Amino acid sequence: MLGFDPFQRPIEFRRKIALVMGQKAQLWWDLPAVDAFDLLRAIYDIPTPIYKERLHTLATLLDVTKHLNTQIRRLSLGERMKMELIGALIHWPNVIFLDEPTIGLDILAAHKLREFLKEFNRLEKATIILTSHNMEDIEKLCSRVLIMRTGEIIYDGTANGLTEKGECRLRVRLMQSPTVDELAHVTGLAPSAIFLQNKGPEAAAGDDDEDDHKPIFFTLKYDNIVAILQKIMTTYTIINMGIEEPSLENVIQRLFQ
Repeated sequence: MLGFDPFQRPIEFRRKIALVMGQKAQLWWDLPAVDAFDLLRAIYDIPTPIYKERLHTLATLLDVTKHLNTQIRRLSLGERMKMELIGALIHWPNVIFLDEPTIGLDILAAHKLREFLKEFNRLEKATIILTSHNMEDIEKLCSRVLIMRTGEIIYDGTANGLTEKGECRLRVRLMQSPTVDELAHVTGLAPSAIFLQNKGPEAAAGDDDEDDHKPIFFTLKYDNIVAILQKIMTTYTIINMGIEEPSLENVIQRLFQ
């Protein structure tokens, strides 16, 4: 990586990388943020004028200038995460490793963090390697996605490549309660393309499920919707239906299932 053997951990290699972990603080909590950054300036031997310029740039982009003199332990989670990023970037690394950078953040803080990372990447052309269980992090930030299962890479491509295949999810509720195998027999779809949903986060808005009829999801091509509905109606009575765009989370869930 970068012309170095990472396992040898040479100083020049460590100057070119940075690591931010969403679940682990790396700055000194008892210090004001600006003092923690000044200590990092000394560690990385950054010339003072360059350090001040970088600190101003990062603090402005992250909108934390007014918090620089506040003790880190007194900051909110979102503000602390921003300070962690500044601490990791103050030496201007070429490669940035981010482990769950938005974990625990509220929607607004996570959005601002993503916008900063996109802007920093655009301005400085730094490579960002990100691991996250938050699919919005992946969709908003990553130009390349690698999915691993039991130690093997099962997908290497773009986020859009996972979802832009002319597929959709047909959601129906039936008067009857067929099994997946019965639905597969009627529709001609593979059982893996059919999902029975109990009440929960995947239930569509408006599905109050006042009775016991579960939403059923069919993953299929847009061109096949009419044909599949016709097959369903030959055997079952449809209460309601809808068409949904497949989310990245749904696609990854299917890959692991």
